Amino acid sequence: MIYEYAIEPKLAVEWAKDRSEFRIAYKKFGLGKQRIMSEFPSLKNWRKHFGRATTGASDSELERITAIFSILTEKMVQRNSSGYDGTKIWLENAEIENDRHEFQAILALDNPRVHNNVLKSLPLDIIPNAKWDVGRTSTPERNATEMAKAVSAMLRNCKTAIFVDPYFRANRFECREPIKAFLKECVSSFNSPQQLRVEIHASANYDNAPSTQQYHQECGHAIMTTCIPNGMRVTFKRWTKRIGGEKLHNRYILTDLGGVEFGIGLDQGESGETDDVTLMERAQYELRWNQYVSENPAFDLAEQPLTIIGSTS
Repeated sequence: MIYEYAIEPKLAVEWAKDRSEFRIAYKKFGLGKQRIMSEFPSLKNWRKHFGRATTGASDSELERITAIFSILTEKMVQRNSSGYDGTKIWLENAEIENDRHEFQAILALDNPRVHNNVLKSLPLDIIPNAKWDVGRTSTPERNATEMAKAVSAMLRNCKTAIFVDPYFRANRFECREPIKAFLKECVSSFNSPQQLRVEIHASANYDNAPSTQQYHQECGHAIMTTCIPNGMRVTFKRWTKRIGGEKLHNRYILTDLGGVEFGIGLDQGESGETDDVTLMERAQYELRWNQYVSENPAFDLAEQPLTIIGSTS
């Protein structure tokens, strides 16, 4: 749902200089969109290359250049690019980095070495490549493997993952298996389990909801540690509804890069069932993020959160 693109700084400037290209690029990237720029190299270094490419720009172009920089760098996929070689041009470095850990694609002005993951991206609206034409929705089968595959690109690139399912029960196989698959996707070559913030949010406000003691026993070491990658800390939170406040009902995965909504739930279904998974627009994402993750949530904690450390190798 959310994919990582390495973007050549010179290309981003060229997008901004052309009004029509600017309008397209501004709509294709950023929070609430399925395309996020990779922080490659470090933002400080990328900004330096970007700044050099703006030399000679007019005032009107500079206004658009500032806007494109803002939208591209608002949310970025962080990766360790300590091996960046300043004696090589950006594109050569990006190709080397791609071999280490593949980008969704490298967007550049040219492709002199005919690299199979470099897309010549000017003009921007006629890139004939499946790696560019990524959708906002998916209809996976309701099994752990397919559900995790639908959101794999987002989970493998994020640093924070918040799973919201009001009726999550760790003692139920149909709830555990998708969570196990999601958490496995969160661990990538540049995301170690110890670096991630992972939380599972549920409700304590429904008929026959388990007591605090029962819920914590269900989420305890014997059940969940074998579902969680070794060293990953997962915090379980349950909320209660405030009088006149928001209801806990819908199912989300909220990350630091954006979020998705599952139409039915984060649990497995029966064979033959599918679900609608939709990338959240900016306003919807910001609303739900603030309700569940901010310092001023929309709900009250039912009890002290429980944190479990995984032991799955």
